[in-house]
Amino acid sequence: DPSGSSLPPAPRRMPGAREFASAVPERRHRRVAKALPGLAGRSTAERHAVRIAAKKLRYAAEFFAPMYAPAAARRYAKELAALQGALGATNDAAMAARLAPELAGDDPLLQGMIRGYAAAREVEAAGALDATARRFARCVRFWRRA
Repeated sequence: DPSGSSLPPAPRRMPGAREFASAVPERRHRRVAKALPGLAGRSTAERHAVRIAAKKLRYAAEFFAPMYAPAAARRYAKELAALQGALGATNDAAMAARLAPELAGDDPLLQGMIRGYAAAREVEAAGALDATARRFARCVRFWRRA
């Protein structure tokens, strides 16, 4: 050993269960929250990526929720579910527009009707998405209350 010390390196400190149980959802929450501003105006692919990140956040939150106050965890889960629902609605509308030829066959009028309906639905869903995203961004993270 060039330093002249014969002591082994100090072992890394392992996080406690509560520390770990808050770090995982916190990291996932931050990832989702960072993507929220202007979400409705983003592409379908970008919104889909946020939808996947929200789903991973939900899995982490559900897993660690029993370690925390049930009422706080339920409130958070409710806001997260609303965000996921709004993201799903915009994705469903975009998919309907993309599937118009398959759904309507060779009928151009029916294809146009499906695309028009899907576009109107996407605009409606996008408006709801921004409001839902703002509510979620303000919700209390249950793992910070313990």
